[in-house]
Amino acid sequence: MLVYVDDLILMAKTPEAMQIIKDQLKEKLPLKDLGEIESYLGMEISRNREEKLLYLSQEKYIEQICKRFESYALKAFETPLAIDHKLTLPADDDEPMPGQERYPELVGCLMYLMTCTRPDLAHALSVLGRFVAEGRHGSTPVSYT
Repeated sequence: MLVYVDDLILMAKTPEAMQIIKDQLKEKLPLKDLGEIESYLGMEISRNREEKLLYLSQEKYIEQICKRFESYALKAFETPLAIDHKLTLPADDDEPMPGQERYPELVGCLMYLMTCTRPDLAHALSVLGRFVAEGRHGSTPVSYT
């Protein structure tokens, strides 16, 4: 039998317990120990053993998103979505906006970010997700009720 697993994270309360788990797995499967985890599924992982803290970051992923969508001239804001936002649906006679076909891709990238390390983006992405359908980009006010 041949089993391929791209990523497997093991955790245990003590180094001894960890070694027991690894030894048991090695009896059943070929196993390559890559050492202490540094990244997983696009998240950088660091820890402070003394304070028993684990940190997750997606700084590199955010940089990749900014580079991937640099033609959109993305800007930084203090809050994910302004309280008084005025998002709108297109009027029937509105021309498509340049690059609007990539809007669903951008929202999807941000949703992955939200689910991993940025739950503060959930409300904003919920609102923005309403505009993913083709042609939604224009000037008619949206009712959220």
